[in-house]
Amino acid sequence: STPNSKTQTEISISNMSRRTNSKVMSQTSNVTMAEEDEEMSQVEVIEDGEPVTKDSARVIALKEKIQNVLDNLESITERLDTDKKDEECELGIDEAGRGPVLGPMVYGSCLWNVNMRKTLAKLGFADSKQVPEVERELMFEAMKKIQNKHLYYEVKSLSPEELSNGMLRKEKYNLNLISHDTAIRLIQSALDLGFNLTHCYIDTVGSPDVYQKKLKNHFENSYPNLKFTVASKADVKYPVVSAASICAKVTRDQELREWNFREEGAFDPLTGLSGYPGDVNTKNWLTSNCDPVFGYPTCIRFSWKTCEKLLEANCPKREWECDQDEDENQVTLDQLLKNKNLKRSFSYESMKLSCQVTL
Repeated sequence: STPNSKTQTEISISNMSRRTNSKVMSQTSNVTMAEEDEEMSQVEVIEDGEPVTKDSARVIALKEKIQNVLDNLESITERLDTDKKDEECELGIDEAGRGPVLGPMVYGSCLWNVNMRKTLAKLGFADSKQVPEVERELMFEAMKKIQNKHLYYEVKSLSPEELSNGMLRKEKYNLNLISHDTAIRLIQSALDLGFNLTHCYIDTVGSPDVYQKKLKNHFENSYPNLKFTVASKADVKYPVVSAASICAKVTRDQELREWNFREEGAFDPLTGLSGYPGDVNTKNWLTSNCDPVFGYPTCIRFSWKTCEKLLEANCPKREWECDQDEDENQVTLDQLLKNKNLKRSFSYESMKLSCQVTL
């Protein structure tokens, strides 16, 4: 069809900030806020001027396509087998929910035999952000039917509480490091299961070169033949990463729909929220669900700048006695260096910890 054809699928991206090379965070970045990610909004896929639904022609065609692939797989006797060391496997990793101010960040991995790549790619895997929700769910259901037969997938969900605790602690565990460590755990999980994993494809977080070198250094002693490709837009370039992207996105969306608030009180459901501050529905939710004393429930990432600004605007400022005590008792390095023969001991009662410094 021509570019002006009504059947042409239009992908509209609203409020999406373009990342520049200067904003790429390295492995050792000390950034604790995903500011560039916060401004991103969900990608809305529209066909003939209407959102894609289960009754859309393209969805019906996808159902038929998926069913044909599944029928074809039934006739293929080859299966994933951890005992067949001569069968090379490739693994892809991607995440969903890195930038949103609410909900978990979910990492997904997908693995299949290299010689099954073309067949399994026919299921239609693509960057999950550019695939309508109904189509993502169709693909994920198909993956469930062939799990442990023709492919293997795994997801790891990192709660908002876990992310915030890491980013707000004294020795900051930033989002890049959290992402790198989660990917390493997923790779190690596949290796521990006994798959003959020969190549890993990962959508980059920070500098691709730094990330790829980090993975190589981590695994080279135990798995010297394992290769890594870390790239920007890997979920577009490599079908196995696209499949992992689908797993992560569908899992995150499901967790948001079924979110069970631990806190007492009535909170609006998270269904339909992208979590990005550029999303009007997310803005409205944050405005109407802020408690002036306790702030937000644990579905919110308190370490995000968006949340920080809203709390400062809507909640009274507080000073904590323990923080004041620490400031009063703290001995600076300059003070110690000015007293070369000083032998001083100091303690922090709140931690029941005593230490002695001798120069």
